[in-house]
Amino acid sequence: MTLGDKYHFGIQFYKINKLIDAEKLLSEAYEGDPSNFLYCRWLAEVYVKMNNIDRALSLLYAYKNGPDFKPRVNVYGPFKPSIDNTPINYINGAIKIIENKKAKGYVFRPRKNKV
Repeated sequence: MTLGDKYHFGIQFYKINKLIDAEKLLSEAYEGDPSNFLYCRWLAEVYVKMNNIDRALSLLYAYKNGPDFKPRVNVYGPFKPSIDNTPINYINGAIKIIENKKAKGYVFRPRKNKV
């Protein structure tokens, strides 16, 4: 199974609240490619749903303080390179949202599945 497969299956498990499976797959994806900000962000979301907000923030701050927290340079053929701040905005936004949840005393409570 590729890292991309683990990432996509991890998100699917997250959406149906199979958090242990989601954590396993997203952790494997993130360990395989720690430069991928999406793997980091979704793993943090799993930790939030597991009511482990401090671990989620720790993961996001570790990424923010790491070497991969920088703008990406996109080069498309003969065109002038462009700067993409998506990783920075995405991680900073996630930190802000999760810190807000922590300040409000957020606790995840799963809803009953509709049949």
